[in-house]
Amino acid sequence: MQEKEIPEIVKRRIEIAIRKAATDHLNAQDAHTALSHYKPDASIISNGMQYETFELFEKDTRDFYASLKEVKLAVWNNIRIEIFSAELALFNASVRWKSVDKVGSVLNLKGIWSAIYCLEKGNWKILFRHESFETQ
Repeated sequence: MQEKEIPEIVKRRIEIAIRKAATDHLNAQDAHTALSHYKPDASIISNGMQYETFELFEKDTRDFYASLKEVKLAVWNNIRIEIFSAELALFNASVRWKSVDKVGSVLNLKGIWSAIYCLEKGNWKILFRHESFETQ
């Protein structure tokens, strides 16, 4: 069975929606907002560790944001988007992210971030995410 070609105008709309979804996620200031971008059964890999369950990832995310005072910098670079279908796309980019926790410690991250997004009830949600960071 041959896949139906996606019209260029539709691809462009998908690309814009994926960029917005990824940017909204990157700029999340709290755990609730960050987690709202995921499907509840998403698969997560972070710096070589795969979370066994999404619930474990949720707990780590809530703990992390609870210690956060503010995000100072959140920037995507070298964005690549591959559209597989009208409901599935890959987002890949290099990322810079800087935050300050409640005791004043600065976390300065530089890395690569990839996510497979799927369209669910009109919203693009993360189905799979992989990130690798080097601390600076």
